[in-house]
Amino acid sequence: MLKPALLGVALWPLLGCTPDPIVSRLPIAVHQLSTCSLGSASALAVRALGDFPSQSISVNPARGSLSLDTFPLRTRELSFEASFGGESKAVGVLSLETAAPSRDVLLLPLAHACLLSDPLAAALPGAALAALPGGGLLIAGGEDGSGGARSAALVLPAGQDLLQQVPDGMLLRRAHASATLAGDVVVVAGGSADAAGTAQETYEIFDPTSFTFQIERSHKLLTGPRMQHGAALLPDGRVLLVGGRSEPSGEPLRSAELLNVASGERNAVTESAGLGVGRIEPSVLVLDSGEVLVVGGRDSNGDVVTSLERFDAKARAFTKLAVELPGHADLVICALPGGRLAALGCDTGAALGCELVLLLPTGSDFESVSIPLDFASQAPSGLEDLRMVTLRDGRLFVTARDPVAMIAQRAFVIDPSTATLVSREATRVADALLLLLDGSLIELDGFGAALRREDSSTVYESPSGNLLTEGRAKLALDAPQHWQLAADGWTSLVEGARIDLADLRFADVRVELEVDGAASLLLLSASNQSVAVSLGAAELRAPGCTRALPGKMALVVTRRGKSLLLHSSAGDALCSVTAPDGALRVAVQAAQGTLVRRFVVTRL
Repeated sequence: MLKPALLGVALWPLLGCTPDPIVSRLPIAVHQLSTCSLGSASALAVRALGDFPSQSISVNPARGSLSLDTFPLRTRELSFEASFGGESKAVGVLSLETAAPSRDVLLLPLAHACLLSDPLAAALPGAALAALPGGGLLIAGGEDGSGGARSAALVLPAGQDLLQQVPDGMLLRRAHASATLAGDVVVVAGGSADAAGTAQETYEIFDPTSFTFQIERSHKLLTGPRMQHGAALLPDGRVLLVGGRSEPSGEPLRSAELLNVASGERNAVTESAGLGVGRIEPSVLVLDSGEVLVVGGRDSNGDVVTSLERFDAKARAFTKLAVELPGHADLVICALPGGRLAALGCDTGAALGCELVLLLPTGSDFESVSIPLDFASQAPSGLEDLRMVTLRDGRLFVTARDPVAMIAQRAFVIDPSTATLVSREATRVADALLLLLDGSLIELDGFGAALRREDSSTVYESPSGNLLTEGRAKLALDAPQHWQLAADGWTSLVEGARIDLADLRFADVRVELEVDGAASLLLLSASNQSVAVSLGAAELRAPGCTRALPGKMALVVTRRGKSLLLHSSAGDALCSVTAPDGALRVAVQAAQGTLVRRFVVTRL
């Protein structure tokens, strides 16, 4: 087993503060779970990640104190990878962007579930869960087993395997409330105090730094009582609450409301401008395109709602979309890179079977594309109690119950880009499944929890080489039917087929793109600003710029600050345009029949 190693990390170079003659250091404990140890590590590599090419050093895992103060000023995360001989590896991530960085790094073996031994690591029915900055987890409230609700709150700190109880818990008892991370605090809203009364009509604020529910910022009124609702943080920083009920046996609500956590202001979305159909426990998804959609949930008859509704935050109104989700007894929906949605539906009994559908943006609506997966051999009796999350690399992780098999718990990884379905070891039929902000997954039921890590990528990962031929796993295709793999790249089979880098964000960046045909390089910001640089017929087109591009030469785009310089692979300067603000996402959209030969993205 890898013994806890104390790594002395200099704080001022890592956090970008003014250098001090006396450099303080953050001691870091690197450890494994006792229930999931791989033994003694043979090597330990530490990578510094941020808005720069990643830097890695190898350290001796047996040493007790190590100095890692040679990393760049702009380091945002440290990634730890331990090797145990052969192909066994364990990975951990430490965020340095939080107000109080964790002192613990928990190494988890890839693609394995690791049980938490703490009996408090469980989610009671109706508990509200939220991922905390740096990789922690908040578990708030839930049913107490006697018809009432709990006010207790627990935190799993980043990098640790034992939960800590929040002193005095929440200010009110709440079950079936929502918990939403909004900046550096969590908003816990609504919920019920008992099985018969009206839902709560207040929200309260949990501050992870002070480890308390803040009295002065809590007890704020909602526009009405609400429980079993959906919630999400919008791009403008407000929290949206949607649907639910006003009492445990009440009709589904069509109303919604917006909470401004900073000012305490609230704005109602009345039923006249509200949902087309009331929904209990809907999902509120914020796509990377900036769109906000309300999907799923159940209606007054308990049936899954298959319609989608778009929310306009400025108009404070919902609009029903034309596309429909597939009708299944159990349905889960997640956002995917590129403004897409993934919907997995399953049935048991006479209508047994599962299907995965991708919803691709087409202007003001979405196109439904079915993805062929071999569920017949993996789950011949169908599945129920589905839970699904999107991993950082664009794949999907699913837990479910097999209604017939002796071992009921099932887990899968689905890659929508390649239409592959892979079974994973499962420890439980999860009541809650959450992707934590350090990239690890936590599965919880009423009896326990498990942590796992399915990939080692972070938002600051540095791609290497031609992603079309050397780093295909990092690419998210809009749909596998839209592309054909060739030895020297990918050919678009439909007009407007798209490739996204799943969850990577770039400040200063260099992008190389070479195509046979016509395609656009898309640079998109979090505020939904975008620049498209188009290639075709030996010329490029960008806002305010049209230039000839010599044949067989790649377009090179370099972004530094507000400047976006376009030049050829031979170094010929072509033109300069204004870049969008903030960190950028990168994607390629191609005309039908275009071969995309080269796609290289480099942090600067």
